[in-house]
Amino acid sequence: MKCFRTTVLLCSVPDSGTFLIFNVDHNRCVKVESPTSLTAVPCNPRAKDQQFRWASESRILSISHKLCLGATEIKDWVKVALFECDKNNILQHWQCKNDTLFGLKDEDLHLNYGNFHERSIMIYKGSGVWSRWRIYGTRNDLCSKGFQEIFTLGGNSFGAPCQFPFKYGDNWYSECTKDARADGLLWCGTDRDYDKSKKWGFCPTKDSPGWDTGPVTGVQYQRNLQSALTWHQARKSCQQQGADLLSIVELHEQSYISAPLWIGLNSLTSETGWQWSNGNPFRYLNWAPGHPSSEPGLSCATLNPAKASKWETSACSKKLGYICRRGNSTSLPPPPSKEPSFCPNHWVPYAGNCYYLERSKKMWKDALAACRKDEADLASIHNIEEQSFIISQSGYLPTDVLWIGLNDQRSHMLFEWSDNSDVTFTQWLSGEPSHSASFQEDCVLIRGKDGKWADHICEKTYGYICKKKGSTKPAEGIQVDVNPGCVIGSVRFGSYCYNSGVEAKTFEEAKQACSQAGASLVDITDRYENAFLVSLVGLRPDKYFWMGLSNTADKSTFKWTTRRKVTFTHFNAGMPDRHQGCVAMTTGMFAGLWDVISCSRKENYICKKGAEGVHVTTVPPTTPTLYCASGWNPVAGRNACYKNANNVKKTWQESNDFCQAIGGNLISIHSSKDLRGEPAWIGLTYRGVREGFVWSDGSPVSGASHSQKDWGRGEPNNHNDNELCTELQFYGGYGQHWNDRHCDAYNNWICQIRKGNTVYNKTDDGWLIYNDTQYFINNDKLAMEHARAYCRTNFGDLAVITGESERKFLWKQARKNHYYIGMTVNLDKSFSWLDGTPVTYTAWDRNEPNFANNDENCVTMYTSMGYWNDINCGLELPSICKRSSHSVNTTMVPTTVPKAGCAPEWLSFQSKDNKNWQDARKYCHDQGGNLVSILNDREQAFLTTQMLHHNQDLWIGMNDVNWEMHFVWTDGRAIKYTNWAEGHPTTVPDGRYYMEEVIYHSAFDCVMMVGSISKITGHWKVEDCSTNLGFICKRNGDSQIAVAPTTVPPNAFYKLGNDSYKLVAQKMRWDEARRQCQADDADLASIVNPVTQAYITLQISKLNQSVWIGLNNNVSGGRFKWVDGWPLSYTLWGRNEPKNNYGCVYVDVDKLWKTVPCTNTYYSLCKKSTDIPPTEPPQLPGRCPESKDNSWIPFRGHCYSFFPSQSAWWAIASVECLKLGASLLSIQDPAENLFIQQNLKLLQDGAKSFWIGLYKTNNDDWMWIDNTVVDYTNWKEGMPKYSKCVQINSHGGQWSTNDCNTHSAFICKMPKGRFTQIKEPSHGSAGIPVAVVLMIALVGFGAFLLLRKRIPSSMLGQSTFDNKLYFNNPIRAPVDAQGLVVNVEQNEQA
Repeated sequence: MKCFRTTVLLCSVPDSGTFLIFNVDHNRCVKVESPTSLTAVPCNPRAKDQQFRWASESRILSISHKLCLGATEIKDWVKVALFECDKNNILQHWQCKNDTLFGLKDEDLHLNYGNFHERSIMIYKGSGVWSRWRIYGTRNDLCSKGFQEIFTLGGNSFGAPCQFPFKYGDNWYSECTKDARADGLLWCGTDRDYDKSKKWGFCPTKDSPGWDTGPVTGVQYQRNLQSALTWHQARKSCQQQGADLLSIVELHEQSYISAPLWIGLNSLTSETGWQWSNGNPFRYLNWAPGHPSSEPGLSCATLNPAKASKWETSACSKKLGYICRRGNSTSLPPPPSKEPSFCPNHWVPYAGNCYYLERSKKMWKDALAACRKDEADLASIHNIEEQSFIISQSGYLPTDVLWIGLNDQRSHMLFEWSDNSDVTFTQWLSGEPSHSASFQEDCVLIRGKDGKWADHICEKTYGYICKKKGSTKPAEGIQVDVNPGCVIGSVRFGSYCYNSGVEAKTFEEAKQACSQAGASLVDITDRYENAFLVSLVGLRPDKYFWMGLSNTADKSTFKWTTRRKVTFTHFNAGMPDRHQGCVAMTTGMFAGLWDVISCSRKENYICKKGAEGVHVTTVPPTTPTLYCASGWNPVAGRNACYKNANNVKKTWQESNDFCQAIGGNLISIHSSKDLRGEPAWIGLTYRGVREGFVWSDGSPVSGASHSQKDWGRGEPNNHNDNELCTELQFYGGYGQHWNDRHCDAYNNWICQIRKGNTVYNKTDDGWLIYNDTQYFINNDKLAMEHARAYCRTNFGDLAVITGESERKFLWKQARKNHYYIGMTVNLDKSFSWLDGTPVTYTAWDRNEPNFANNDENCVTMYTSMGYWNDINCGLELPSICKRSSHSVNTTMVPTTVPKAGCAPEWLSFQSKDNKNWQDARKYCHDQGGNLVSILNDREQAFLTTQMLHHNQDLWIGMNDVNWEMHFVWTDGRAIKYTNWAEGHPTTVPDGRYYMEEVIYHSAFDCVMMVGSISKITGHWKVEDCSTNLGFICKRNGDSQIAVAPTTVPPNAFYKLGNDSYKLVAQKMRWDEARRQCQADDADLASIVNPVTQAYITLQISKLNQSVWIGLNNNVSGGRFKWVDGWPLSYTLWGRNEPKNNYGCVYVDVDKLWKTVPCTNTYYSLCKKSTDIPPTEPPQLPGRCPESKDNSWIPFRGHCYSFFPSQSAWWAIASVECLKLGASLLSIQDPAENLFIQQNLKLLQDGAKSFWIGLYKTNNDDWMWIDNTVVDYTNWKEGMPKYSKCVQINSHGGQWSTNDCNTHSAFICKMPKGRFTQIKEPSHGSAGIPVAVVLMIALVGFGAFLLLRKRIPSSMLGQSTFDNKLYFNNPIRAPVDAQGLVVNVEQNEQA
């Protein structure tokens, strides 16, 4: 699926239907004779056994057998067969390669027919014509029939995509079905075997139910409250129904919606500001305090009901519910006037209006008054055509900053035009509208080369643009010819005249028509000429206008018919790709973009000719011959040189910054010569729909070739709307291709500079020479200790700056923000140079050093003026090295780190004497250490194993006190390793604005290691720094203390909690290893929590050997289950694991789990345990109800419905469950708690905690609301507290008390019954009336408890559907609402 980031829906949706796999040379198609036999026969489009479709992005499904195409092995010359579809099996992963070559993904093995007279379809390393395949009846490769996930609605899978094929009963289904449904709605399974999981959902269509119509605008809305999708998945789900994610343009729309769900607001394009995904203007702001956040990666927006449904920025990868919107509530811009209009002198006419640009500076209100004095108003801009006119013809300059009429002074956060016209278009600058400066930015400016908008303080003074209606009569006096040198009907721009044709013609006919008029088809030299043409024809009803550009002669090269050099391009998203033809400019919403279309189409056209009296002459300049500096290669046919950088990988932006720092850019590619090497960043980056892909050096994107200037197959695919940058990939034997990639990925890069660039005076190894001293500006970002190590390796040290002239010299060489120098800040706040040089000169910046949080013990030089700043030593920054000119020839003495031991009292885990983070750090300082920094996985593994003895959360030394979401170790070590728990780090953890133990203004700036939740022991979470926790201190070992010897015999079992482990250091097959363990009354080890994994990590780190563990699906019925009986609840699979064709599992030296043949030989790990594994609970008879609003999931004898997007008080939540014929969740045993926790894990992005039915009575007894016995609890450490209601945490499944009047998500539970498809109860006849709900909410929890005491306990405890409080059928008698109201009123009076 090719989706490109746009302000409106603009997706190139692949045809995902069936196709035949066709070989041109044989003129045959692939046929399935049986699952083990595929051959090629004459093509028959109606034959099911020749039909295939994509089942995922890389798997192909046989329509006749409902099985997936796969290789039997990854090697040359093996058969292709059909297998049960398995997304993890790499033998089923296929890929389109160069042109029509098709084969296994990332392998030089291809689908082949006919070699060696073999009649079967084979896998072959050859890449000739018998390995090339097309879709029958087309010239397209197989990937053009792409795959599109179908995200379900309703059902009980939280919106998960359909799984094709899926099994229902005895049949396999490769598409959505109506089988087993009386209502005729399409549905699908979301797991392979529906009968096993019972997971399903409705398939989206344009006629899908569940839409509500807004009473004001008629716009339709669909709330998907129980879904859990990423922003991009949610948007696709809406698009599959002919809709888009919600946009909020008017105040009444905001009041209509109130749920914590994805909306269409995003800032996914780096060059533009916040925008609605469906293209509606962004004119209404409703941000929560602190939002939009400037934190990187928070590019999508949600509604937060906990903050009055205000908007918050969020990572687009979170899984939440969402709202779809269908219809248009925004007014269309007024049509341009067709009547002739006239403007006063110095005013510029356009589309019936007159415009005047004034650069004298005024405040916004004074600018408005000045315009109105001329019977005008500050300019309003209603579409891209008018915007283009402003920047191309009004006299606007790229340096201008001018007021326009948009403002939100009348209604705060709702932008309106000062002339009261409708807001139909916005063009915000990146990061705008910001409403910073204490929310006083109420007026809007237009600025920059593209004329984008930003809000600003109205009292500042700037120039302005006025606009007024044109006159129907010319003004008296001398009229200025606005199109001098042009014939009537033409329009002058610059030195040329332009006019559009009067009838549609083919490209060649249009070219001849222009020629006959003494003109030529238009060529476009820059963005301003393109903008002028948008203003000229963008509002015309014609879809396209021909320009004089084509690539008909050479697919790889676009040429103007005028033979002008191509210096500017503005291709549409997905263009030019592999298209060959002629180029036309689009109109309408995407006006100004260029598409490559068939030259034989009949379209309108634009002619261009020089204005009379204008003579343009160009004398070619004479320039001396220029050469490339040493180590640089010339770029063929250009005045440029390039160099591959393969030493240190960087992000795209870092790479481009590096190239610019040496006077160049990332390379732009305009020929197919001279580039070889590893995959590397190039200068191509995506700037949104209005610019598409552009080169960072400003050169044009002029075409696509079959060599370097060519996207790889299926690229650019803009995966997850996050791939904005481009790398060059090199395929052995198959050419070189472009691939779009996430800009923050690390990669090699290729710089280009102009020939003849100045070379600095440097030593042979690249050090600058100044005053007989040598300096090295190290732009690699390193922590201070690593930066110093680099300097010392090169016979220097971090720079000591001894005077003003030296400081200024270094300042002029530096190009980044900060550079480490050789000064440190001591704990007593004194300063010293690392090499012991006396401090006789300092150059601190203003208000520095500030000793922030006592974390800043190193010093950097700012590049703004070269002054100094104290900073945390662990931040990775550039640095400056310094050495004597005479030190290079010295021999460095090798150093060895002496062995050091620890004092007897150190393993320093302080878990009894709890302290806040600051006090914990002080305690560690007093002991000669610091709060622990964790530098690698081995250190983390050691600490994790020690957590068995400390079953609580413990402070570690990481924090972001000084800079939100920029974490540092307080001891100044570099952050090279992290072990965050899922959902962390975050600004506010676990949705805790309303948790009773958290103060509203808590600072969640410190980090603790989890010890209280066994499933995530050792993982890190952010926490309020004032919370009292245990803590871990760390200090350097003492070389005077001997290292304690190992006391565990090599053949003994090592005890870890209730388990004991033994590592067998002898290589054996898996079955031999298991028998060896069984001989010791043990078994191959099960890994059921992070502590066991940590122990294995330590052992593998010591031995550097892979280890068998107790997983083998050959002995557990085809699925992975621990051989000692424990379920597979904790996993750490490697990439593309587990593989379907291998049954045995080992832990590799990279500590990840991998599958291999069981005959391989490895070391092994045995385990004994006193714990007894649980047995799987059986599903009891009965069914769960079905509803479009509520999903019910079966478990044993009950049904469960989760409400992550509905937030209510405990009492209201209880009544909501009662209305469904259920009750708030009760949990009877660990198995049920585990079932709940597994489902909550899918929903934890949407809600961090859920109400359950446990509450404290007035007698201080704990009771389940359904009267079941309280014989099992799972309290979080420190719980329960004084509050009377209980929540279950989404992450760990532990329970906490909370204020009953807190808003929270909730879970309902009911017994299974004999449910069939049921009609939805009407709001007037079934359920507790809304008045009762509101009444209960008003009287609060105490009244609810008194009310509940008046209900006979036998009625609440019954598990029959005759109970009046259980009503799921509209024909059943409603609850006695009147009695409930009476009881509530009595309780109020009590």
